[in-house]
Amino acid sequence: MAAAAKEAGHKVTVVIADRDIIDRYICRYQLGVLAISCVTATYPIARDLLIHVKQKYSAPKTIIGGHHATFMYKEVYEDTKVDYICRGEGEEVFPQLLAELDSGNETPDIMGMVYHQNSSFWNDEQIVIMQNIEHLPKITRDLTAPEFSFSPKIVSSRGCPFNCSFCSISAFYSLSMSEI
Repeated sequence: MAAAAKEAGHKVTVVIADRDIIDRYICRYQLGVLAISCVTATYPIARDLLIHVKQKYSAPKTIIGGHHATFMYKEVYEDTKVDYICRGEGEEVFPQLLAELDSGNETPDIMGMVYHQNSSFWNDEQIVIMQNIEHLPKITRDLTAPEFSFSPKIVSSRGCPFNCSFCSISAFYSLSMSEI
């Protein structure tokens, strides 16, 4: 998502943080948007970080995505009062949201980019899955804060051909795989 946001012209810095150190990054980078990705195992850290940020700062706008947020978006919102929840893959919808926010539209009609307003959830009808990952932007070292080491990852497919009862991947991708 960071590479997609950068390719769309946004300044992006990736950090690994929890509520104990997020303040230093918010101050250092003068954040307009704080985006977090998590799975169920890391959700307690993400939840605590979002609660801390929402209580302490009027900005930045907060966004969470990942498998946990995709399936548990109503509970995530109730826990954190996050501004936006990305249901599905964010490489296409996250830059769209940033463009809408830049134009002043805080209630965009972007499928999969959920927000809560007037006791209702908007844009939550379906999760968004990229149909073609061949055009994903390259992940580069300059996306991370200088103090973080970086190892590029090669993504050759998404999804999984199996249907394990304990795993969210098959539900997330509806048992389809996108291959390069």
